[in-house]
Amino acid sequence: MHKNSLSEIRISTFTGVGILVRKGKKFLFIKRGKEPFQGFWTLPGGEQDPGETAEEAAHRELREETRLFADTLNFLTIFEQESHDVSSGHSVHVKLSIFLAKSVSGSPQAMDDAENLNWFSLDEIPELNTTPGLEELLHKVAPQITQS
Repeated sequence: MHKNSLSEIRISTFTGVGILVRKGKKFLFIKRGKEPFQGFWTLPGGEQDPGETAEEAAHRELREETRLFADTLNFLTIFEQESHDVSSGHSVHVKLSIFLAKSVSGSPQAMDDAENLNWFSLDEIPELNTTPGLEELLHKVAPQITQS
């Protein structure tokens, strides 16, 4: 049998959330401290737990990774992408609910999966080492997130 036959391909689904936190013309990004994508910049977020709504997951993940509390979260879009985990050889279908937090409380601190965090304008993103699909996502939601 051929090494890469269809019966050997494993596809799993990752359902999670990503949160855009806005402060003026800048947005909060975290630098991942763990695999997958350790050392890459991305949105705060993570996996949606069973029985948890996407909005509940977004509130929890924002708090766990940044110590920030969102007053309100506005749903922006669903972002879907196929990803390949080189370490396991498995394909992963990633489905993220993306939210915008315009108003947050607390002082941001890198926690949990976040090694670092920083505020960047959308113009600075192409200069960063970001997770796959992040620039595409930001381009898609730019009209919604750059309004006053």
